[in-house]
Amino acid sequence: MLADFGILAGLALFSVIAGQSKMRFRALAWLIGFWLLAAFVVITARRWTPMVAPVVGLALAYICVMRWRMATRNARRERVLSCDVASTAQLAAQNAKANCARDNEVMLQMMHDLRSPLSTILVMVDKQTAESNDPKQEAFAESVRELVQYSLTVAQDFMHLSRAERLDKANFLPVSLLDVGQEAADQAMLLAERKGIDVEVRECGEKLWVSGDYCMLQRAVMNLLDNAIKYSKADTRITLCLKRQGDMARISVIDEGIGIAESVMPQLCQAFFQVNPGARDGVGVGLALVATVVDAHGGKLAVDSRLNEGSEFSLTFPVMAVPCVETDHREPRSAFRSGLKAAS
Repeated sequence: MLADFGILAGLALFSVIAGQSKMRFRALAWLIGFWLLAAFVVITARRWTPMVAPVVGLALAYICVMRWRMATRNARRERVLSCDVASTAQLAAQNAKANCARDNEVMLQMMHDLRSPLSTILVMVDKQTAESNDPKQEAFAESVRELVQYSLTVAQDFMHLSRAERLDKANFLPVSLLDVGQEAADQAMLLAERKGIDVEVRECGEKLWVSGDYCMLQRAVMNLLDNAIKYSKADTRITLCLKRQGDMARISVIDEGIGIAESVMPQLCQAFFQVNPGARDGVGVGLALVATVVDAHGGKLAVDSRLNEGSEFSLTFPVMAVPCVETDHREPRSAFRSGLKAAS
């Protein structure tokens, strides 16, 4: 009886050990060993000497208790270690985020400080060119103007990207995608006419109200129009199309330009990526800004392009309920656009 009790006690303790152990193969080995030892105890107790069975049963129970204590201690140590690792990782992530935010603030301040002197240099170069009749000086001034204009564009692009990354939906207001598209088309009209490109706006008869930041949405559409003009040839057309698709509003920029290769599509919206790195036409943050603005507004960016056939960039946003606004009695913006002439 005592031998059977010892065997049952050892079996119960070993079950606890096997349940807490995370190493299944080791637990299985312990289980096999236990049953071999239990069989030996039973055979000894029944056939040879009953005095050996209680001793072996107590020894087995003691071993099981020690094993259980070791497993419990190791499990507690692993839990503490995992908590320490998680806390360390969380602290490191918070520090990295804070450092990144400080770096962004420093970069934004630098870009802001650069805009004023660069603009001043442009004015001085234009003044010097107007007062000089020397062709060499005019060529030199033109080279300086191009470099300064490039640096000013880079500074502005970085400022816009930094602002897009810090957009807060709590500050969003009702914005009409129709107004955004028309305003962007107005700004791009002169540049397109200088290159002999026609810009057409296709309206859908609705204002297409969305919740967002007007300036950043306009900047995103302007970037798409600038790229379309930059990579299109003369005597082509760029179409800015507005359309409603169920509960979504879509604004698309369609060009007849050089197109984009399928192989570079996955990298197209990465910051600092350029299809043609040798060309001095930016630092590759234009489409990154577009993607950031679209993501901040809960929208989607889609690209459809074929080489030598053109590209279509589409921005889709959730439509919001029509806000209560006063009726706009101003003349249609198309009347103003029709009167714009390219600067000579």
